[in-house]
Amino acid sequence: MAKKVSKKRKNQKKYKKMTKRLRKDRLFVLVVGLLVIVFVFYKGIKFVQHKITLNNRKTSSIESKIQDENEKKIKIIIDPSKGGRSEGKSSPTGMMKEKDINLDIAKRVKNKLDKYSDVICLLTREFDKDKSIQERIYLSEKNKSDIFVSIRVNAQSGGDNAKGFETYYSDFTDKKNINTSKYSSETENDNSIQKEKNDNITNEKSNEVSKTLKTNKKEKNKESSPKIFVDGELSKKLANSIQSTALSYVEMYDRGIKNKNFDVLYYTGMPSVIVQCGFITNKKDGEKLENNEERENIANGIAEGILNYIDTNRESIMTNRQNYN
Repeated sequence: MAKKVSKKRKNQKKYKKMTKRLRKDRLFVLVVGLLVIVFVFYKGIKFVQHKITLNNRKTSSIESKIQDENEKKIKIIIDPSKGGRSEGKSSPTGMMKEKDINLDIAKRVKNKLDKYSDVICLLTREFDKDKSIQERIYLSEKNKSDIFVSIRVNAQSGGDNAKGFETYYSDFTDKKNINTSKYSSETENDNSIQKEKNDNITNEKSNEVSKTLKTNKKEKNKESSPKIFVDGELSKKLANSIQSTALSYVEMYDRGIKNKNFDVLYYTGMPSVIVQCGFITNKKDGEKLENNEERENIANGIAEGILNYIDTNRESIMTNRQNYN
């Protein structure tokens, strides 16, 4: 009997030892399994982080390349004058007003330029809305434009004999900064009224007014506003290119290019011109400006003139960009 009890105790002890061993083995396996899981999880996180880093680098590299490519592009601002309440005069048949013709030609010019990958073209207005000089200059400066082209139609007061296509530029170095932080309706109205007056005076009176304004603005500029660097020679080349090329597309009297520091030209540091696409008060010019095909020809000529200017002056344009910006 004692032997049976002793044997039973031995078996119980043996069973307990085996149970403890099994528990230890299971615990070991569990710990090892947890370590493997943690290791795999850690490696997975590292792999994902590595992939994200690589993708970010690729994205950053692509964005950098895109930015570099965009920096190489010439930025052009096309400025259709007038708009909104500032309508300008009507064409001979009354079909179109100055503001409509300006916007139509400007949009056509943009459509032509948009076909080329080495330029970026923007409009100062795309709808029938008037914008002050401050707003137009602000958009140009904000987008760091290299070229500023204002599209306009000329008008004669008290007659209809004045005719032809002309382009204005300014090589004056006494240009000044303009407050673009706020735009008041009063300023917009003043600008519109002044422009209307300028359009409706004769050339002789215009020259007299221009001299007076230049003198007054020079005096004021010396007292208050810092000068803006401008390469007037580039503006002159731009004016020449647009004037000669446009007149190869449309048959109009050639009034030539004129050096005059006024309106938006007084505040632009980049090469800038004002293109007067004929006299709306003249019967022949007015008929052309009313005609879709002729407006298309004018737009083609302006766009081609801009592109020719860029092709022959790209390095100088980029240099002027660094100086201006």
